[in-house]
Amino acid sequence: MYSFFGLTPTYKQELHKTILSMMYGAPGFGFHDLYNMPIWMRRFYLRELAAMKRKEAGKSGGEEKQSNVSENINKIKAIQQKFKSQKP
Repeated sequence: MYSFFGLTPTYKQELHKTILSMMYGAPGFGFHDLYNMPIWMRRFYLRELAAMKRKEAGKSGGEEKQSNVSENINKIKAIQQKFKSQKP
């Protein structure tokens, strides 16, 4: 048994998926900004990004664009749920 506390491989993978989603969905955040951001703040921005994407999907007229945005929102929600179920 290891005596050192560290992040699990699953948590690391979800962390990097979240960072990638946020960098793609909200330009202006850099990798190091998001990686070093407190967890509560990163989750806040992720929730707000998902809310903004939902609003954009509601305002867009094209079904194709709306389905792409909906897919991205679903991916963001899935990542949020995985983070909620895991403890760092």
